[in-house]
Amino acid sequence: MKTQQLWYYITFSSLAVVLLISAYFLHLERDFVSDHRTFKGYIVNDEELSGFFECGGKIGVSFTDAGKTGIYKEYSARKVKLREPIYVEVVGRITDDGGSGWGMAGEPWDQNLEIFELHRVERLLPVACGARPPIELETTYEG
Repeated sequence: MKTQQLWYYITFSSLAVVLLISAYFLHLERDFVSDHRTFKGYIVNDEELSGFFECGGKIGVSFTDAGKTGIYKEYSARKVKLREPIYVEVVGRITDDGGSGWGMAGEPWDQNLEIFELHRVERLLPVACGARPPIELETTYEG
């Protein structure tokens, strides 16, 4: 009887440890995914301008391909003219480390969009999007 009780103890203890470790990793995964959301807007990635412009937004942000989605290749395959906006729907998160904006040596954006998933890429900008076109963006320089 004591051997059987020992095996029960070992089995239930092992199960409890596995459940605790699983719960911990599930908690970490939930925190990682909770700051990701879907962004709709358009990207421009030329020599003159590089940025993401969210629908309904007034300013742009830089963007990086953190999830290796191939967004730069998708943009290059669809653009025809300089500074052409391409509509995208992506999953990502905003960080406070903005990259270059107007020209690679130009004023950097304040924030950066890290893109992890690419859901939709279209050449036509939907009229209902409400994002500001690149030609209407205002830039201010200190000095």
